[in-house]
Amino acid sequence: MKRRRRQKDLLKLGDVLNKALKRREVFVPFEDRKLLEIWRKSVGPQIATRTHPENIRRGTLFVRVSTSVWMQELQFMKKEIIAGINRFYGRETVQNIRFVIGEIPTWPEAVKASEKPAPRS
Repeated sequence: MKRRRRQKDLLKLGDVLNKALKRREVFVPFEDRKLLEIWRKSVGPQIATRTHPENIRRGTLFVRVSTSVWMQELQFMKKEIIAGINRFYGRETVQNIRFVIGEIPTWPEAVKASEKPAPRS
């Protein structure tokens, strides 16, 4: 008789796929890229390098943060961040933000390239 794996040993399929895609540097879908760009414009480069917006579900934006210190700091800035994000979206897209500590991936090259200053003539 086979033994079943313990529940704690199981991984979510989405997490496994995300890790594999990031490892292979597969292009980020358009909607995710839009969220990344809006997040970076809303919070600025210093915060953006220490955070990663995951997705928006039912008006809540889920954001990974590199450390507990940054998580605490961002809690104080939550209202301003929500207002900035909604301003860029042009509608009330986000009503709340939930921060969790986690690994922060590097920004996709497409986002980095779009932020490089234009060459001077």
